[in-house]
Amino acid sequence: MGDRSGGQDMLRREYDRINAKWLNAHFRAGAGLAAFICLMEAVVYFALRWMGGMTASRSLYIGKYMLAPSGLNLLAVVAALWVKRSRLPLRAKIYTVSMALVFICCVTYTVHNIFPSLCMAFGVPIVLTTAYGDRVLTTMTAAGCILCKTLSDLLFHWDPEASSKLGTAEQNMDFALSLVILAAVYVGCMVMISIEQEKNRISIQRELEKQHFQVEALTDSLTGVGNRQALQQMMDTLAGEGPEPEYSMAILDLDNFKEVNDTQGHMQGDRYLRELGNVLQKTRLGAAYRFGGDEFCILFRSRTKSQLCEACQDIQHSFSEAALSRELEQVTISFGVAVHQPGVGPAELLRRADTALYQAKKARGSICFYQA
Repeated sequence: MGDRSGGQDMLRREYDRINAKWLNAHFRAGAGLAAFICLMEAVVYFALRWMGGMTASRSLYIGKYMLAPSGLNLLAVVAALWVKRSRLPLRAKIYTVSMALVFICCVTYTVHNIFPSLCMAFGVPIVLTTAYGDRVLTTMTAAGCILCKTLSDLLFHWDPEASSKLGTAEQNMDFALSLVILAAVYVGCMVMISIEQEKNRISIQRELEKQHFQVEALTDSLTGVGNRQALQQMMDTLAGEGPEPEYSMAILDLDNFKEVNDTQGHMQGDRYLRELGNVLQKTRLGAAYRFGGDEFCILFRSRTKSQLCEACQDIQHSFSEAALSRELEQVTISFGVAVHQPGVGPAELLRRADTALYQAKKARGSICFYQA
């Protein structure tokens, strides 16, 4: 369960990284759209002047159709940028950028409602939200677009020369059709999100199962620590890390464990091994592996001799204080420790630790460091 939870956390962090990356692209799309609208307003201004089709005064046109909408769009971009750079949660940033884009489309459509085809711009904010795979976000964005489109047609008449959007049967039909098209865009986006979520769910499930099987293949089923294959992989990793990685190794086993099996039975012997595995899993200073039988290996990174001795003593104390040791005959643990030395590879270090363990077994429950 812990491995599965860890895998889910890792995938969640990866999704957040991807969403944060798309958020930057989403914001740039909104800022780029605002800049493009400002440019087109300037182009339309000069085109109308050249064709002689401008009925309003120059100052009125610049103020009402260029500066006002560009200023409102700029405020939306600045607000979105401020939120994006704030310490708010990623989800809040995504929603803010999405709503800012809805606002930009609403301003553009309201100011230039003489062009009915601009209502299709409301489809852009909806489509851009599908990359997040968030149904609520897409629904809120679509609702905002449809609401803004409706309010703009019913309440706002920025251009007095433009005819009302409603009144005749044809206008009412165009209004209804535009809303149906936006609703269809929303439904299409929701279908895309559903398909993508199903694909992601299957991929995540397979990845979690793969990680679970990999962990099982490297974990000793009885004690819960790494098995011999995991130890070999770690030793191969150490051998390829560089000329002088600083690490130390300790080999430990239960004293007179064969006698425990002979007198108390293998079931009780397995209980001792499981209890020792529980103790070793709680060791923070090193990584534990079951070497074979009742022998275990602990790999320590960048630890002093005193720290190694203290870690071994803590394991001995924790095992002696376990409920099993009070219920059954108390069994001691012996340690053989080999401290890292320049030019000594992991295989040789393991052999030295085994030699030190042989010396430690002469005095049960002792800790012996390898001496050349």
